[in-house]
Amino acid sequence: MTRYIALVGGPSTGKSSLIQALEKKGYPVLPEMARRVILEQRASGGKLLPSEDRDGFQQEVLRKQILQRQETYGKPLVFCDTSIACGIAYYLADQRAVPDAVWEAAREHWYDLVLFLDFPATYEFDGLRIETVEKARIIHAALKEVHQHLGHQIIVVPPVSVSERVAFVEQLIKEMIANEA
Repeated sequence: MTRYIALVGGPSTGKSSLIQALEKKGYPVLPEMARRVILEQRASGGKLLPSEDRDGFQQEVLRKQILQRQETYGKPLVFCDTSIACGIAYYLADQRAVPDAVWEAAREHWYDLVLFLDFPATYEFDGLRIETVEKARIIHAALKEVHQHLGHQIIVVPPVSVSERVAFVEQLIKEMIANEA
């Protein structure tokens, strides 16, 4: 059985930096699919962007997340840069109704642990994420609410350096494995 651990947090909380560091240490990872879809759409002149077609964008991200996840079945542990449920938080932050299919997918594709990356002291724009600090904080709060609503176990990861976050995560994994033995 594969254990899925999602790295969750608002824009620019360090999810991608942490997932890259975990990958360098040899852990299986699933990179953020929303970022990939944005890059693909920009490169091809497509319109499935959150600013132009939120529903189409979220549907494409969800479709690709499910396919991406299926490729990891059977691995003992996989770290995910965001979760399938994260799309729900973006709908809520935009004060839009969440399609039933998105809720169903979030319930169907469970995460054994959600590592919630706390908001850093400084906020950086990366060229893909264009949210203001205020909007990023709204999204951040919505992400936590969604995962709590779904009943995921949430552990807050403090806003420290990437290497300190990796050490924090590795200690959690050791404790998780020891508790199951």
